[in-house]
Amino acid sequence: MNKIPSLHRELAEVTLADLITFNRRRQGEVAKLTIEDYNKETKLDMKSDVQAGLSAMERKLCSLFSRLEIRGKHDRVVPILLTERIQSALDMLNQNLSDAGICQSNNFVFAIASSDSFLTGCDVMRKITIQCGATQPTTLTSTNLHKRVVTVSQILNLKENELDTHAPSRH
Repeated sequence: MNKIPSLHRELAEVTLADLITFNRRRQGEVAKLTIEDYNKETKLDMKSDVQAGLSAMERKLCSLFSRLEIRGKHDRVVPILLTERIQSALDMLNQNLSDAGICQSNNFVFAIASSDSFLTGCDVMRKITIQCGATQPTTLTSTNLHKRVVTVSQILNLKENELDTHAPSRH
């Protein structure tokens, strides 16, 4: 019996969950990643004006990742960072498409065998959070992760006197 299709799906599910949680992105944006978009992946441009404004530590962190740009909500460009581990898994998924039963017409990285569709990120996240034994798996959704990033970003953009009003009381 050929185990490649089931192994391919397991790798796709784990990799999709990893990408969603690492990037704290909406699950639908990441799940719709196309092979074409993946093949456009680039290292971050260390000569850009934006990079010039980064600290040495931030520049070092940028050198550790590759970057994809995909279309997100309202047709906005959404950056997706890839670690070497995630990139290796994505490469493996793309190398074994026909052996895994993926139709040639299916151009999604997280393709479903014998279909032109892709894995649903919320279903994958639900499955993975239950399998990992999380005590509150319903809190580990892409929506909650995305909201957390927005909240932390807003806090980081507050001025010091504004932060004082949000800090817990020390009395």
